[in-house]
Amino acid sequence: MANFTTIVTGHGSFATGIKNTLNLLSVIPDNYKFVNFENGMTEAAYKKELDKVMDKDEQILFFTDIYGGTPFKVCADLAYHNDKIEVVTGCNIGSLMEATYNTYRSLSNYADDLIVISKNFTQRLSAEKAGR
Repeated sequence: MANFTTIVTGHGSFATGIKNTLNLLSVIPDNYKFVNFENGMTEAAYKKELDKVMDKDEQILFFTDIYGGTPFKVCADLAYHNDKIEVVTGCNIGSLMEATYNTYRSLSNYADDLIVISKNFTQRLSAEKAGR
C-alpha cells in the first residue's frame, strides 16, 4: 500500500467526488486526505485548510485536478519550499486506486507511477474495439 500521505484536492467538490468514488469501489486508506477548493475561497483560506490535514514530518503527495489552477499553484508553492512534498495533476481515479495498493521506495517513485498509470488508464473506444 502506498505509504505516503496523499492529499486529494481540486476545484469545487473534486476531492469529495474522488472520496465518494473510492468509497464505492474500495476502502480509503487512513493516509488519504481530501480538501476542496470551494467557490469564493481565498488562497489563504485554502492554504489553511491544507495545513489542517498536513503533518509537517510526513512525506506528502498532492493529487490535484488541473495544471495551473489555484489548487495546483498553492500545492506547487508548498512543494517548492519542502522537499518532502510532490505534486501530480491531471491524473485519474483509476491511477489513484491502482497506486494505493502498490509499494514505493520513494515519494518521487509514487508520483511518477501515478502519471504512468493515468496514461495507461486513458483509452479510446473505437468502433473496431467495440466489435462493430
